[in-house]
Amino acid sequence: MTRGRRWLVRALWAAVLVTLPITSFRYYPAVLGASTSKPLAFLPAAGLVLLVLSAERRRAWARVRHGLPAGLLVWLLAAALSTAWALRRPPPPLSGYSLAARALRAWFSWAVGLVFLLAAVLAHDEEDDLDFTLRALFAGFGLTALWATLQLTALTVGFPSREALARAQAVFSLRPWAQARVQGLAYEPSWFADQLVVLYGAWLAAALFTGYARPWKHRAVVWMLSLWALGLLVWTYSRSGVLVAAVAAGAVGLRFGLRLGRGSWRRWALAAGLAGVLAGLFAAAAQRSDYFRVLFDLKPGQTWVDYVVQARAGARLAYAGAAWQVFEEHPWLGVGLGGSGLYLYEHLPEWSRTELRDVAYALSPEHRPVLNPKSMYARLLAETGIVGMAAFAVFVLGVLARAEALARAPGSRARFAGLAGWWLVVAMAMRWFTQDALSLPTFWVVAGVVLAFEAASRAPAEPVPPHATDSGPDTAAHTGHRRNWG
Repeated sequence: MTRGRRWLVRALWAAVLVTLPITSFRYYPAVLGASTSKPLAFLPAAGLVLLVLSAERRRAWARVRHGLPAGLLVWLLAAALSTAWALRRPPPPLSGYSLAARALRAWFSWAVGLVFLLAAVLAHDEEDDLDFTLRALFAGFGLTALWATLQLTALTVGFPSREALARAQAVFSLRPWAQARVQGLAYEPSWFADQLVVLYGAWLAAALFTGYARPWKHRAVVWMLSLWALGLLVWTYSRSGVLVAAVAAGAVGLRFGLRLGRGSWRRWALAAGLAGVLAGLFAAAAQRSDYFRVLFDLKPGQTWVDYVVQARAGARLAYAGAAWQVFEEHPWLGVGLGGSGLYLYEHLPEWSRTELRDVAYALSPEHRPVLNPKSMYARLLAETGIVGMAAFAVFVLGVLARAEALARAPGSRARFAGLAGWWLVVAMAMRWFTQDALSLPTFWVVAGVVLAFEAASRAPAEPVPPHATDSGPDTAAHTGHRRNWG
């Protein structure tokens, strides 16, 4: 790759990472639909993929082939098979949407996620590219964290004005700041929590466990950023975000903590202090809202359904239960990617029709929106059946296997990337219980970076002459070696 082309690829990749926090850019053409998931980072990501694939086709496809697990292609084929099978006998349209239209929208959403995955793989030609990625990624974190901190001060001390911040966010986002919870630059607080826990949290947690802090220059910076992220996470009032972070920390800690942290008493002392600060923030936030308190308000004789409804998760339970009923009627191939919403109404549980305002609103003839399962597992089972669900599991386990290989490698940077991959898979395995979007880049970007680093670590290196220039297509004089991708 020439020097100029490499600079352009890095510039596009940096633009992807810095703009990732903006999840719902308001200036996309209307032809792309009314979805709330319209990441600004998609534009530079698509440009990067097109540039690399057109400029160095053979090497680029070799990197894709080595970087992506075979399970991804298996899942892609399974989803295509289920969609084609469902289109043979489509259900009647709902609210003007046919199965073909819903399938097209779902496949476009999946294509957006795939673009982010490909961009991450193609942006990493060598192991050293990881440090550049993290510096650019956390530049984006700085922007969204500063904006979220302004939202927090507006909530707690009244400065700056909430209305001014909401108007400013409406300039670039489909949805202004709701002025009740911290949401950063994202569409809603739970999406911001996903960014804090997965997109940034995976790397911060890996740095804390392994001690690898080269992209941040000093370990103290890692601790400061971790505390900042945790504080903002609490004030998103995202129950799923806090739960996912706790489960991921526990799972990764049990898997790697004793081996990687043996003898590091200072690290464990700092972690205990961090947990104490987090508990204090949690208690302070709980005094201002019942988002957390309601989880502990148990009543005698209360059924588990009543508890879920009380916790304001009844609609999600109803939609996921309806999706399960759809799966039971179409167990093998499902109803096609994107098709579950056309079947959910007739399978909603009876209790939800009378007890939940959201469901009553959805059942109103004046509105009748197309519902979503609100759970990736329920959605995949309903839309792609056992075949598609198994194929998706194979793909995710493929990512975990690559992460495990890195975690067992001798180098500190390899172990760092491996732990980030482990955190990603554990966190998303939890998050997918309450999230079903295929287009949100959080998972795809982190997975792509981990997969690309693992592939680069396996690729044989070719020596570069001492006086090599950047005039040849494969030159990598800036690192002293280049990767032989075929």
